[in-house]
Amino acid sequence: MRQAVNKNYYTVGEYVALEQESNVKHEYIDGVIYNMSGGTPAHSLIANNIGSELRRAMRNKPCRAYNSDLALAISESQYVYPDASVICGP
Repeated sequence: MRQAVNKNYYTVGEYVALEQESNVKHEYIDGVIYNMSGGTPAHSLIANNIGSELRRAMRNKPCRAYNSDLALAISESQYVYPDASVICGP
């Protein structure tokens, strides 16, 4: 479960600057910065299994599977760390 850092609103630039300096992951949703919570062993196992299947499925394709270490911009105002993702193309 995510928890808002505080009730202030931040710009994307402020979020990026915070994230570059932080040892903890945060997600940014419409101006609000959320601390990422730790996962359970079961959650980690499921995410790892999904990532393995995605990597296998992407063999010989112009796509790559990534784990939760990669932040994704899903819109101009939303930056998240999904458990697994696939990016195709350059």
